Amino acid sequence: QYTVLPPLSDELATIEQRARAYLDVNCSTCHQPQGPAPTNMNFSVDADDGGMNAIDVAPQAGSFDIADARIIARGSKERSVLWHRMRALDDARMPPLSTHVVDEAAVKLIGDWIDTL
Repeated sequence: QYTVLPPLSDELATIEQRARAYLDVNCSTCHQPQGPAPTNMNFSVDADDGGMNAIDVAPQAGSFDIADARIIARGSKERSVLWHRMRALDDARMPPLSTHVVDEAAVKLIGDWIDTL
């Protein structure tokens, strides 16, 4: 009765399916309605683009000094705070706890997905 989500390596799934699955599994625990994160983002796999409250939305908690930054900047990972947070290992990193290595495969997948939006 649970939704089966594709892993990062599933080449039969689309880049969007894999990226949204990654965000659901790794981010939506906190970033969802009534979640503990102090934001209104929703990274649940069943949220549509508008319901994510992240695509083309200005960040409220830091912008990495990126000009015209967005949480997820449609078509530009470089302007996307989400992508930069995934690459960080300092206090700006996401997830904020137990992260000691950058998940390069996930960073590439999310960056490629953002660039296709």
